[in-house]
Amino acid sequence: MLLRCTWAHPLCRRHLWLGFLLLFILLGSVRFLSDSHGQTTSYDQVIADGKGLLKSGKPQEAAAKAKAAVDLTPERYEAYELAAMVGIARKDDESARAFLQMAVQRAPDQKRYELYDLIRSIDPEGANRLYQRHVEAGRQARQEKSFAKAGKEYYEAWKIKPSEVGIGFEAASAYVAGEDYPWTVTILRELSNS
Repeated sequence: MLLRCTWAHPLCRRHLWLGFLLLFILLGSVRFLSDSHGQTTSYDQVIADGKGLLKSGKPQEAAAKAKAAVDLTPERYEAYELAAMVGIARKDDESARAFLQMAVQRAPDQKRYELYDLIRSIDPEGANRLYQRHVEAGRQARQEKSFAKAGKEYYEAWKIKPSEVGIGFEAASAYVAGEDYPWTVTILRELSNS
């Protein structure tokens, strides 16, 4: 006996709708993946183009690339770093400082520490204020017995002003108090290498 699938049969309708749903999901996910990959590639290319323009002595065009990159992906730091470099090239320390602060807020740890070098070079007073803010936050956290937060704040302060080795030891001490020995060892190694 041969079974025919008809529109009137509920099982056939369910299979048909399920098939359409799966096809829709599959096509949508393929489009999403290609769009997001294209956007990342585009962002990276815009940043590379902007850096090339800046090296070629064309800060105006590099600024346009930085703006385009911010418009594409505002949560990444590279566009703000590029804009800060444009400010430095134009001898506009005020905009360079502002863009560096935005870059620091978005940058991963290691890159943020590199950006601190740039901040110290163009804005020593701003670097000092940022340092003091982290030291004070570390002291406050230590008083509240939030040792991990205190360690993190002291560590950030030390990365802003590496010459202040005592703050590096404060970070290690806070991590010891919080019994976070891996971070303690990491900081002590960095201190011995500085």
